[in-house]
Amino acid sequence: MTDFREKSISWRDAEEHISEGTVQSLAKLQRSEGVLRQYRAFREQVLCKWETLLDYMRAQVFDCSTKAVEDGKISAHLKEHVAKQENPTIAWRKNDFPYNFEQGIDHHVLWSTKPLATEELTLAISTEFPSHETLYWINPPELQSIGALWHCHVLSRPKA
Repeated sequence: MTDFREKSISWRDAEEHISEGTVQSLAKLQRSEGVLRQYRAFREQVLCKWETLLDYMRAQVFDCSTKAVEDGKISAHLKEHVAKQENPTIAWRKNDFPYNFEQGIDHHVLWSTKPLATEELTLAISTEFPSHETLYWINPPELQSIGALWHCHVLSRPKA
């Protein structure tokens, strides 16, 4: 299997892969070759400045403290008051490097400072996309690019 997808993924195919939920089925949800190339170049740029992708995402998505480390790169850590909150802080972002879905399907990522229970997750999704059909999944650890920061992929399209 290649690490990119030539043919765009339909809603129905995405639904099948997500409902199956195996590593093998979720691994079929991939970027196009061009977007994968852009992602890899971006990742290289980030790692020239930031200690890790996790540091970069913490700084981009959450209220973080940053500091330069020995090699001059930047590290980011959640501020103490954010890390100690009982309720998680969540942030929605459109996926900068979306998987290769058919036109009309938007790919978002819901980031959270703590794992969300299913009820919290479905409430957050229905609140964010009240007039859309949605699909969501959490990649298994072996498919996560940033495993140390909880996130969920969400697809949306307007209801018919």
